Amino acid sequence: MSATVETPPHSGPSTRRPRLLHGMVWAVWRQHRTAFAVLLAAAAAGAAWMTYQRFGTADLLHQGLTGEDLRRTMKDAYGHALEETAGYLVVLPLAIGVFLGAPLVSGDREHGTDRLMTTQSVTRGRWIATKLGVTVAVVLLSTGLLSAAFTWWWHSARPINDLWDLGGTFDTTGPVLPALCLLYLAVGIAIGALARRMLTAMVLTAVAGYGLSFVWDRIRLVWQAPRVLTSPITGTWPQLPDGAVEHDRWLTTDSGRLYGWGNCIPHRNPEPCLKEKGITGYRLEYFGFDQMSPLQWTGAAVLLAVAVALLGAVLWWIRRRPL
Repeated sequence: MSATVETPPHSGPSTRRPRLLHGMVWAVWRQHRTAFAVLLAAAAAGAAWMTYQRFGTADLLHQGLTGEDLRRTMKDAYGHALEETAGYLVVLPLAIGVFLGAPLVSGDREHGTDRLMTTQSVTRGRWIATKLGVTVAVVLLSTGLLSAAFTWWWHSARPINDLWDLGGTFDTTGPVLPALCLLYLAVGIAIGALARRMLTAMVLTAVAGYGLSFVWDRIRLVWQAPRVLTSPITGTWPQLPDGAVEHDRWLTTDSGRLYGWGNCIPHRNPEPCLKEKGITGYRLEYFGFDQMSPLQWTGAAVLLAVAVALLGAVLWWIRRRPL
């Protein structure tokens, strides 16, 4: 008589490694893994390249060059790279809004993924909150890394271009770049939540993004008042302090009335014009380099507040409206 001996099933601890992402977070990551992975990989590669460039500019600063010689040498070696990098970073917020923000919800609505997700054991609110949270985290991580690397590089390459009030520098350094990217992302998500077609949402986000950039250009420096330098009309325009950027120029009278700096001065014989209008001095408005950081942090706080308000409105809308 023979008997078959059966091996009992293994009941010990599982050797399967725990998954880093679970539940809805994993589902959102898997659904948008291509866009997330591309953004994170591009940010890591870009930050590494900018760090390498930064070491090169730092080496030039230790070669003993000064003044115009330093500016010319550094511009020849790194000026083109710095300008191109700033150009890419300037359009990054719009790209994130159009290609990540706009399709995030509109793509689900167009393909019916939203209805599929809400038939599972998750609520509509949890679904959209997780989707927004994961996306915001990826955007802030990637753009924060890029901004930190470019800021570090730009501070060593200031002799190339010290005009920090322009978008190519102001919007790509410090906290402004992540804040702008989050705002454009929120605009794209909000438009996508209202539009039922992904392509429509992307086009509308591009149009809204251009309008938003126009507004931001007008209010970028309104958070602080410019400083003022004056000099008599018989002399020359006041000289800017080191690192400062010019904001505006005026001609002024003893009573404080301002005229545009193009009045009278271009005339071949300006004295009669100056005397008729009572112009007695030059007025130069400028922002000091020490004002750059407060301006950036204040502007970034405003941008983030608007972005959070938009994302909150999207969350409220989707939780309470039929998909």
